[in-house]
Amino acid sequence: MEDADRIAERLHQLTGKTNFRVSWPPSASEPMSLDRWTFAKTVRDEIAADRLALECYGKLIDYIEQHDAPTAAILETIVRARRRRLRSDAGRALAS
Repeated sequence: MEDADRIAERLHQLTGKTNFRVSWPPSASEPMSLDRWTFAKTVRDEIAADRLALECYGKLIDYIEQHDAPTAAILETIVRARRRRLRSDAGRALAS
């Protein structure tokens, strides 16, 4: 939750708002996956989600660094930490 806290703190600095409402958990009308759970599948899904997040953060940084360098720096720190975690997780997934 540390990444979300840092982003929320920056949003608070920029907007002065402290309440960022998010629709969570997903509504009951959204379809749920009935795939069989396995540890290996969970690790693969987590790695795929991290890769997607890194791609999205990269695009966001490219845009934001032109307009708000402090926010871009926060996001770059988050990306570095996620990349380290992704390398670590990928190594563990290959070992199992």
